[in-house]
Amino acid sequence: MSFHREKFVPKGGPDGGDGGRGGRVILRAVDDVYWLETYRSKKKFKASPGGNGGPNLRHGQSARM
Repeated sequence: MSFHREKFVPKGGPDGGDGGRGGRVILRAVDDVYWLETYRSKKKFKASPGGNGGPNLRHGQSARM
């Protein structure tokens, strides 16, 4: 989190930029039942998050695809 700072402005407010684009979860249908068995017990699939937005309204880094 970043705040705007000036000498005579005591509470300048936030000046942080927006975060980067997050990753994607892609599902692909296959016919092989044995291959799908490895994901049977896995309940959640999570993509990597994007980077934080920096000061001076900078855009955050995007996640790897």
